[in-house]
Amino acid sequence: MNITKLQQSGFILETDTGFKLGIDIGDKTPIEELKNTRVAACVISHVHGDHFSVPQIKALSPKKLWKLIMP
Repeated sequence: MNITKLQQSGFILETDTGFKLGIDIGDKTPIEELKNTRVAACVISHVHGDHFSVPQIKALSPKKLWKLIMP
């Protein structure tokens, strides 16, 4: 597994089989850094700009988007 740390809170996890998961990709990560990266899905821990940004998520082109429900 490979883990790439992005600005503020973002990560991209890539498994040995090539599955990529974006986690908390927020507005602190420049879109230019994401243009050549595609993920299968994104997970959002909560809806704050530094953890969730529509333009940044669109740049990753995920097929699924999940929001964690925290009690």
